[in-house]
Amino acid sequence: MEEEGIKRIETVNKNFDPKLMECVEVVEDKEKDRVIEEVRAGYILGDKLLRVASVKVGGEKTEKNE
Repeated sequence: MEEEGIKRIETVNKNFDPKLMECVEVVEDKEKDRVIEEVRAGYILGDKLLRVASVKVGGEKTEKNE
């Protein structure tokens, strides 16, 4: 795919970027807003976003009171 100019979005150990990534889970971790794991790769073509990356992000888990 790289020969067509399609590049995979680097995510793991990067700061969460909502323009390029979708958070599918918050994982309890001291590194807040840091990508812990990539669930699905994201891709860009030049400056065009083809697909957002689905990632798990570090932070504090909160329990919803219902």
